[in-house]
Amino acid sequence: DAVWVREHTGFEGRIAHGLLVLAMGSGMRTPGIDELHILGYLEVQRKMMGPVYPGDTIRVTQTVEELVPSRSRPGAGVVRVRVETRNQRGEVVQSGIDTLLVGGEEEGE
Repeated sequence: DAVWVREHTGFEGRIAHGLLVLAMGSGMRTPGIDELHILGYLEVQRKMMGPVYPGDTIRVTQTVEELVPSRSRPGAGVVRVRVETRNQRGEVVQSGIDTLLVGGEEEGE
């Protein structure tokens, strides 16, 4: 309840669970990232940096930081993507790295 939250947590009211925000952000893909043939998530790292309140609008920015060929799977690669989630006020609420296994053109066919 919103009154209990304000009195006991320091937040303004109810907040969204950090993993809910992460899941929603994972569904909001970015041009360029969408074109990758993602075979699997290898690692997800997040820092929960601020609250997300009911009614907030979040925006996700994803930037490819590194792409290296897979050592164990010919034709595939490992991509590290920096992810930043901001609320409608431009405040960073989550930040982290997704490490993805992606297929090449022949892998995606």
